[in-house]
Amino acid sequence: ISSTFGSPYRANPSEQCLYPSITSSKMTAGKMLWWDWVDVESARCVVIWGSNRVWTEAGQTARLMSNIVDKGAKLIVVDPRFENPLAHKADYWLPVRPGSDGALALAWLNVILREQLYDLDFVEKWTNAAYLVWVDENRLLNQGDLVPGGDSRKFAVWDPSHGCAVPADEPSGGTGPTLFGTFEIAGRECKTVFQLLLELAAKYSPEEAEKITWVPAQKIREAARMYASHSPGSAIDMMQGVEGQHTNGTQSVRALEILLAITGNIDVPGGHYSARFWEEMEGSHLAGVMP
Repeated sequence: ISSTFGSPYRANPSEQCLYPSITSSKMTAGKMLWWDWVDVESARCVVIWGSNRVWTEAGQTARLMSNIVDKGAKLIVVDPRFENPLAHKADYWLPVRPGSDGALALAWLNVILREQLYDLDFVEKWTNAAYLVWVDENRLLNQGDLVPGGDSRKFAVWDPSHGCAVPADEPSGGTGPTLFGTFEIAGRECKTVFQLLLELAAKYSPEEAEKITWVPAQKIREAARMYASHSPGSAIDMMQGVEGQHTNGTQSVRALEILLAITGNIDVPGGHYSARFWEEMEGSHLAGVMP
C-alpha cells in the first residue's frame, strides 16, 4: 500500500501474526527459522503445529503438504480441531487446548531429554547448552567473572578435566565441556544452560501436561518420540495458531525453537534453514542481525 503513495515506509498488521514469531525466533536462534524456511518436501516427519495451510494457502504449499504423506513421511498435527484436513491423514492428531501449546512443547522436551533422544553432536557444537549460568542472577557466567579484566563477551563452561570453569573457546583436555550439572564457583551456585532446561522440562511430564493441554499423556509421549526418532529430518510447520494469538505465544515459540535445536533439525535436509529474506525485505536497519 505504501508504495502506491510513493512512501519509503511499510505499513502492515504483522504484530498480530508474523512478527511475534520473527521476534521470538531471533531471540532464541538469532535468525528466522519459521514460516517458509521449512524443507517439508524432504522431511521424514512433518509436524503441523497451529497451521492449516490447506485452507489458508490452498495452492502449491497445501498440495505439497498433502503429498508428503503420500511419500511415506510421518505426520503429526497439533490443532484443537479435527476439521483441519491434514488431521485426517496424521499418524498423531493432538487436540491441544487453545493457548497451551507451550506446555505441550515442554512435555516433548521432557520426553526427549529424559530418554536422551537429542542430537548430542549438534547440541555440543551449535548451542549454548554447556554455558554456565549464575543461579542467583539468572545470567551467563563470563570470562570477566573468572579473572580480573576478563572479556565479558566470552562465556564460560565447566571443564571436567580440570574441575573448574573456563572460557568456552578454550580447549578442555579432549573431554569436552560438561552439559549437565550444578557447580559452586566462588561460593556461588552455577548450573549449565542444559541443566536448567532439564529442570524446567521436568515440571512438564506428559502426565502433568495432559492436565494442562487435554492431550492424553501417551499420545504426547509417542508423538515426541516419533518427531525425535526421525531427526535430523523432522520439520515443524508453525503458524499463527501458536505465536500470535495468546499471552504465552512468545515463550511457546521459543520452546519450539529449542526443540529444533536439540534434535539437530537446523540447516539439514528436511529440517529448517535460515534465509536473508527478512534482512533484504526490512532494510538496512537489520544489517548484521541475520548472518
